[in-house]
Amino acid sequence: MDTYNIGSFLGWLIPTICTVGGAILSLIVWLRKRINQLRESKIELKKVKDEQKKSSDTVSIRNFYLPLISQVETFLNFSGIEKKEWVMNKARVHAIEKNLWFDDGEHSAKIDEVVGVARDVNIKKSKEIEL
Repeated sequence: MDTYNIGSFLGWLIPTICTVGGAILSLIVWLRKRINQLRESKIELKKVKDEQKKSSDTVSIRNFYLPLISQVETFLNFSGIEKKEWVMNKARVHAIEKNLWFDDGEHSAKIDEVVGVARDVNIKKSKEIEL
């Protein structure tokens, strides 16, 4: 009779262990996938926040140096390159003081664009005055 009970018990225990083990294994796999998804989401969120900070910093720096472009145009003894470098240096110092992200190439191109637009407007105004 003892052998029957042990056999019956083992007959119940082994499938139960397999079922519980399978459920635990499935849970572990699901948790691992979920942790990886959360980690990837966190990385993407950090990238988005970094891009937002760069955009915000760029706008802040532009708002700082746009009035400087008007100011530097009054410097009579500076060449165009010297004027641009003066504005760029002021912008760099501002970025460092305010702990802002600064891209030399991007701001240099923007300054060139603003100066080019101002030059075009001035030429158009002078032609209108001549007429």
